[in-house]
Amino acid sequence: MNELKEELRKFAEAMNKEYNKDNLLKEFCTIKEFNGEKKEFIQVGERINLPKEFFEKEEGVHKDNTILASDFVRSLVNGEKDFILKEIIKSEKVSKFNLSEFSYAKLCDTILKLKEATHIFLPLDPFFKKIHYMAFEAQDKIKFIPDVGPVIIVDGRKIKIDWITSHMGIDEIIIINKEQLKIIQKIFDNPDAPKGMKTIKEYDEFSKGNKLMLYFGDKDEKEFDFILRTVISKPEPTENTALVVSFKETSEND
Repeated sequence: MNELKEELRKFAEAMNKEYNKDNLLKEFCTIKEFNGEKKEFIQVGERINLPKEFFEKEEGVHKDNTILASDFVRSLVNGEKDFILKEIIKSEKVSKFNLSEFSYAKLCDTILKLKEATHIFLPLDPFFKKIHYMAFEAQDKIKFIPDVGPVIIVDGRKIKIDWITSHMGIDEIIIINKEQLKIIQKIFDNPDAPKGMKTIKEYDEFSKGNKLMLYFGDKDEKEFDFILRTVISKPEPTENTALVVSFKETSEND
């Protein structure tokens, strides 16, 4: 095996390891493997010009590309999360509510409107501070659990708190029942290669059987035409899947 292929294999293995570890979809969705279903599928990922020099020796030593691999995967998993949440927000079948007071009692009342809720997604700004203030006021009702993260206790059940970063452009609070949020995810072997790309077939083996799909093409002497993507079905939420909550705090003068 030539040195370039071996370095690309290590790079691909690092990305697959990161994706399997950091995949956010499995945290709040019920994922089913593709079995020929006729659904609407979308791809999440990016196409870039990847310098070949990243995989060449420098002063006799190959570069460590694990940080690069991690950055690529982090961007992709956030893209998956962004897509799913925005599909829920725009769904006409998902109930919408308004909230004017962010207190433990009001938040519990809202969460209980969704049967068997498992997750609540809160925009980091302004709710990060509000949750911490609430933790002081409602002791033992908001906890940090190792390997799980922050949770809010509602009617004896632990509801996982997840954060929405500002770059996603989402202002709503989203409450989810993981068991009802179902998607299908394809593996590399299922779909055709991306259109308009001539892949280097010997590198396809890096992705066989994996959900993270990596494609290497020759752009020119200095760069690969590189695509990383996942292929998932569009969610089909119902009234039992999620709630979307708009928050507007009222002042004493309102």
